[in-house]
Amino acid sequence: MRSFSFFVFGSFIIGLLSGCSSFETLLNRTSEKREFQIREVWARQGPEKDNLAFRKINRMTPLILGNLVIEANAIDGIVAYDRETGSPLWRLNVLNGVEAGAAVIKDRLFFGA
Repeated sequence: MRSFSFFVFGSFIIGLLSGCSSFETLLNRTSEKREFQIREVWARQGPEKDNLAFRKINRMTPLILGNLVIEANAIDGIVAYDRETGSPLWRLNVLNGVEAGAAVIKDRLFFGA
């Protein structure tokens, strides 16, 4: 049993070391070809009023539906923005805000509040 454990552990170490050298080669070969860029298109404050407490306000992952970005917060509700311009298209005020995630099924938006 001990020899089997040693064999498995030794094989793992040899595989790990040989994998590292090929990973280094891959990094060196592709590093010159790739360039990562971030550009800000638009940014908006989600809540209409400022968060003056210690409550975490962004609990929902934004939804992107065609030309809409739907974002919610735990302060005052849910809002949809135009994806290109960032201008608000509609807002639904929800008492004590929106919790967790949201889902779209057909033409309905479901969220917990």
